[in-house]
Amino acid sequence: MDKQNEELISFVSKRSGVDENQIHYQTSIEDDLGVTGDDAEELVIEFSKIFKVNIDKFSFNKYFYPEPFLFSSTGPKPKSHLW
Repeated sequence: MDKQNEELISFVSKRSGVDENQIHYQTSIEDDLGVTGDDAEELVIEFSKIFKVNIDKFSFNKYFYPEPFLFSSTGPKPKSHLW
């Protein structure tokens, strides 16, 4: 694994509280790590600053449930994989 991927996994591990060994290319931020709603938005914003990624056109609602929707069982589940 290259240094940038190691740094990304370390970042996600520290922000989510999930062990680095449980994070891989198909890890879902919401489903596997339990990071959702405002917490997911904060993680992505912090990620963009640290890794210098422009997220101006990133649609959080496309990949994460909004806070009130978390307690609803209706609607399709968005995908939020790391890569």
